[in-house]
Amino acid sequence: MSRYIEVTGDHSILSERVPFLHGAPLAEGQMETYFIPDRNADEGTILEHCLRTLRITEPKGVHGLPLMGAGDWNDGMNEVGRHGKGESVWLAWFQCEVIRRFAPILDSHGEHEMAASLRARSSALIAAVE
Repeated sequence: MSRYIEVTGDHSILSERVPFLHGAPLAEGQMETYFIPDRNADEGTILEHCLRTLRITEPKGVHGLPLMGAGDWNDGMNEVGRHGKGESVWLAWFQCEVIRRFAPILDSHGEHEMAASLRARSSALIAAVE
């Protein structure tokens, strides 16, 4: 089912409510799965979806760089983060760019503490990369 959202006046698309998706977690030793996710009974604003994404990408490794996880699109890098140790300089720079663009949006929605927290995270990532 296709859904079009009309944004008018002061309405922000970030306040639009949409469902979260659900899928079974990978089994022990399972590297990937292909499935059509179900809609979760829970829903949240698009802003909440963005904030959840930022939270789950927060874990860092021993060098202060983001953990890259497993299942990377590049099969040669597929297992680098499998055991929770693979860190990524590229992912650090990507997160810094996302934060640079997203923090002002948070400020404009009154989420000043979260924006400040993300900016501090970005500064720590930059220091770790350097």
